[in-house]
Amino acid sequence: MTEPTIAPYGSWSSPLPIERLTEGVVFIGEVRGAGGVRWWLEGRPEEQGRQVLVRRDPDGTMVRLTPEGFNARTRVHEYGGAATLVSGDLVLVSDFSTGRLHRVVAPGELVPLTPERAWRFADLEHDLANGRLLVYNSPSSGACPGIDIVEIPLSNPAGASYLRFEPAGRSCHDTGVILGDVNLTACAGGNGFTVWSMDAASGGSLEDPMQLYSRSIDGVSIGHSASFTWDGSVLIFGHEPGGGAGARCQATSSVTDRSLFFFEASSGTLLGTFLHPRPQTNLENCTWHNYNIVPTDKRYVIVSGNYQSGISVVDFTNPAAAQEIAFADPAPLSSTSLILGGDWSTYWYNGRIYESDITRGLIVWNLSDKVVAGAMKFDHLNPQTQETSFAFKGTAFGTLKGAADQQGFVVFGESAPGDVSGGAGGGEDFGGEGGN
Repeated sequence: MTEPTIAPYGSWSSPLPIERLTEGVVFIGEVRGAGGVRWWLEGRPEEQGRQVLVRRDPDGTMVRLTPEGFNARTRVHEYGGAATLVSGDLVLVSDFSTGRLHRVVAPGELVPLTPERAWRFADLEHDLANGRLLVYNSPSSGACPGIDIVEIPLSNPAGASYLRFEPAGRSCHDTGVILGDVNLTACAGGNGFTVWSMDAASGGSLEDPMQLYSRSIDGVSIGHSASFTWDGSVLIFGHEPGGGAGARCQATSSVTDRSLFFFEASSGTLLGTFLHPRPQTNLENCTWHNYNIVPTDKRYVIVSGNYQSGISVVDFTNPAAAQEIAFADPAPLSSTSLILGGDWSTYWYNGRIYESDITRGLIVWNLSDKVVAGAMKFDHLNPQTQETSFAFKGTAFGTLKGAADQQGFVVFGESAPGDVSGGAGGGEDFGGEGGN
């Protein structure tokens, strides 16, 4: 019998090297599309985990855009942020090692766009009218409770300038922007979210937003994502209890942990919540994570990626009576232990659902349902920067939009004739541990 080997903690040998465990696993993220062309980032273990920007042309040809050794990632958020921008012929990537932005001029050929300074960039906004990029930088740190605004002239990238710091009173994990006629910005982080207006009528601008309000939510400690309906009426807030690594969608998990929140965007008034409808096991990490809103003027529909609970498509035309209308929920990755994995992000784009799964890679889905029929199509779409807005033509909220105090008590009246969105009278308490 072989005597056991005594070794210090962390130095135990294994018959399975890490290279074997990660062999063939590719992480997909930041899927973009325009004119039949697709771009995405691939995390490649064989390249020490570097992220590579890849383009798929309409004929199916796959092209690597970033050169060997380049890591297309940003340190702006705690585990990254939107490290790429695709806008017409403009394709930008962030260098993880230096923080500088580079322009892709040809496959494998990059030109530095920003100077060598101690700046980092993410979630870029292409200001075409003024020939510049405006960057709203979310530090995701309590030491920098707000957002930085940086201007980069496209004709003179070396002339990039730091415009200002916008205090939020909270760490900003992710920042969502909607332009068009709405012009709102929301940062999610800490125990809630903060909203600014870039509209001159409110005293704000793209360079100097005006803070409207900051909202905290009982039981929330890691605010994660904020997005808007395309008319700018409703703000959708998601948080990440356990940092995304915990099994927080079990039947025994708190209602707050399992809830997605809907607020009136202009005031922060709570309109409703949606409780995750499919309890997960203790072997599945799960939270509401990365999502976007289907561009339709008939309904309010969100498509969300939620780690190991997979995809959830929710109709929240009446935020007090939201309903899941489609889902894709895979089995746990392990039957014996919790392994970090699942759907990192899921986004709707031009009639398809693009799912980025940590272990399975990129999965594209088709959804046939009347609630997404006639959804608009764009030549490109950035989930965190809604570059336009449009009026809502459907029937939302029944006959009453709702009345709520700051504790979140919402009362909805009868639905309008012909409205099948739900919410027929009654009231429900959505504060703290409440839910529907």
